[in-house]
Amino acid sequence: MSMKLEAIAEQKDVVRGEQPKIIVCDIEVSPILSWTYNAYEGNAIRIEQDPKIISFAWQELGKSKIHVVTLADLSYSGNRFSIDDKKITKALHEVLDSSDIVVGHNWDNFDMKTANARFLYYGMAPIPPHKTVDTLKKARLHFKMPKNTLDEIYRYIFGKEGKTKVKHSDVLWDCLDHNNPKAWVAMKRYNARDVEITRDVYLAMRPFYKAHPNLSLYTRKDRVCPKCQSERAHRRGKEWYVSGFSWKYQCVACHTWYRGELQRDGVEKVTTK
Repeated sequence: MSMKLEAIAEQKDVVRGEQPKIIVCDIEVSPILSWTYNAYEGNAIRIEQDPKIISFAWQELGKSKIHVVTLADLSYSGNRFSIDDKKITKALHEVLDSSDIVVGHNWDNFDMKTANARFLYYGMAPIPPHKTVDTLKKARLHFKMPKNTLDEIYRYIFGKEGKTKVKHSDVLWDCLDHNNPKAWVAMKRYNARDVEITRDVYLAMRPFYKAHPNLSLYTRKDRVCPKCQSERAHRRGKEWYVSGFSWKYQCVACHTWYRGELQRDGVEKVTTK
């Protein structure tokens, strides 16, 4: 059963207890500037400029505001041949440093590795250990959809286009070459919309995830959903083992299945699965 946007929005009102800081994040970078003999899949013989962070956006799950920071917000010189991304890298470091769980599409393989490379370049310390949920990895693991791009996953679930009509590549050069204020506004909208649709895709797919950070550990409640922390659940049958059984529960808020554990003395406690 695919969840609609209205159902996803309702989840914000059913979460209980102590909250981890979960952010949805997306990073935009500049292309590599290099010398090559071949314009199509050519091996660079010399790199003039490494990829730089030019924009990033994030939203704390459960809150309405989407934050966006671009080079233009931090005194960009307007010269694409000498992009200084130290300030924006520091700003990103501060955001990630304060987060418990980070959600992103292709986050582990692209965004986080890109961020780590820039942290290393500027001599910054690693961010503290945290958990991640990569929606691209989850899409490949749990579903068989026609394509696993963020836009196509969103279209598959919600039946409409997700990304803005103006794409990253459409305004990139106006941003970096001309420092065009209108282009930077379009870049912000594009980056913020990526965060918005990543959030919706994450919430829609989340009940199907077999592995997810256990949010019940952040609360002292007796039984809460390990994915959304809702206390409302239906008990739906038993799961039998050689030594006994446990009750199966389905969360009313996000539809996740989880189970309880039956102790030898008959006292039940919730499991992490």
